[in-house]
Amino acid sequence: MITIRNGGCAARHPSTFILSRPNGLPVYELLIVRTCGDFTVGNCFYHVLPGTAIIFSPFMPYYYQNPSGIYMDDWLHFETDAPDLFLKAGVPTDQPIQLPGTDL
Repeated sequence: MITIRNGGCAARHPSTFILSRPNGLPVYELLIVRTCGDFTVGNCFYHVLPGTAIIFSPFMPYYYQNPSGIYMDDWLHFETDAPDLFLKAGVPTDQPIQLPGTDL
């Protein structure tokens, strides 16, 4: 079962926006990135394009910003009682997933 805790759509942040969660969150977070962004997840750096998703695992450290301009995303915080859900479904966590055919 998945329990949604909260979320937002078309969250818009200025070019000075930096989000840093050195201890992650106690829940999963799904981001659908609407602009370019620079992400550090654990020890890995990623430059992502619009139409990218990332599912952060609980307590995974991460940091992101868009040094080129505004940053926008849709986000969802959720919990699951099946910690192997994503592994069984073949969905990677803690790394970018390019979504094909997204019309953002």
